[in-house]
Amino acid sequence: MFFSQRHGLKTIPEMQIENMNDDLRIGLWNAFFNYFLSSLAAPAGHNGTVAMQTDLLYKIWLYALKRPGDEFPRDPKRLIMLYKRHFMTAKWHEVFDIVEYAAGKYQRDDVCREFMLECNFVLEKEVSAYRFVDGTIVPVYELQPPVLAPEGVNTPLSVDQIRLQKALSLYTMQTTQRKMPASLAPKRAKAAESGSAL
Repeated sequence: MFFSQRHGLKTIPEMQIENMNDDLRIGLWNAFFNYFLSSLAAPAGHNGTVAMQTDLLYKIWLYALKRPGDEFPRDPKRLIMLYKRHFMTAKWHEVFDIVEYAAGKYQRDDVCREFMLECNFVLEKEVSAYRFVDGTIVPVYELQPPVLAPEGVNTPLSVDQIRLQKALSLYTMQTTQRKMPASLAPKRAKAAESGSAL
């Protein structure tokens, strides 16, 4: 939390559920630019990186933005400008589409991991209701369930409370259906063979 927020000089933003304010949008753009466009802005000495970044941007152009391949701009400045314009004007979920696609399709796993960490930092700092988990952007606001009226009090739930409860139930279903970690699988198999349980 910033100094001005701690001292009540600037309001603390509300959790961003199904929306994206300018601060979040710019933070995600900065992360995207730094990891996937920076070599295009200053290509000297970055030939291999430029080729990888251009390949990723072309795939995003075709498969995430669904634009014609022959309209893909080859001029780096124009390419950066078009992606920036999209980040700043697209719907909140369309920005997440690009961010998630980039994190899963870039050729270097180390860069993808660092990019997701940077995005999570931005998402948390800007009070977004979403985070990268295992390479996918998921809602996390259900981890902080709403404060509901005590049982027996007949008050209607707000739309946000209903959304939060629904998200919590979906998240619970997803986490229970995830694959068992590989490190536990052999132990379970041996336990089943011997007739004992873990």
